[in-house]
Amino acid sequence: MGLFDIFKKKTGNKRLNLEEVVPRPLVKSKTNEEGKVTLLKPKFKNKFIKKYILPKLKSQHFKIHLDEIGSAVWKQIDGEKTGVEIAQNVQEELDEDLEPLYKRLAIFLSALKNNNFIDYGKE
Repeated sequence: MGLFDIFKKKTGNKRLNLEEVVPRPLVKSKTNEEGKVTLLKPKFKNKFIKKYILPKLKSQHFKIHLDEIGSAVWKQIDGEKTGVEIAQNVQEELDEDLEPLYKRLAIFLSALKNNNFIDYGKE
């Protein structure tokens, strides 16, 4: 079993159709003064751990810092825009060459979905 076999198993080897997919966030986020986004994923879901362990920890969330492009994409994810609309908005906002834009966006959205940061439905 090679690296690509693991990728196929994890993703189900499905192609993401950006015209149909409508991502919606599952975690909270915050934006710093530079405009970059930090995703806040809860460390635990177990009620016992939340009650007795979390209060003693320094932070209750894993913090995932996104770069400029990832932040621009995350700000567009609202549960209403399709992947194509997100790609077009990000391209306009950043005003730089992001080719291959749709392929990069599909990979990024798949990574967010596989790590339970977003979920998506179809229109």
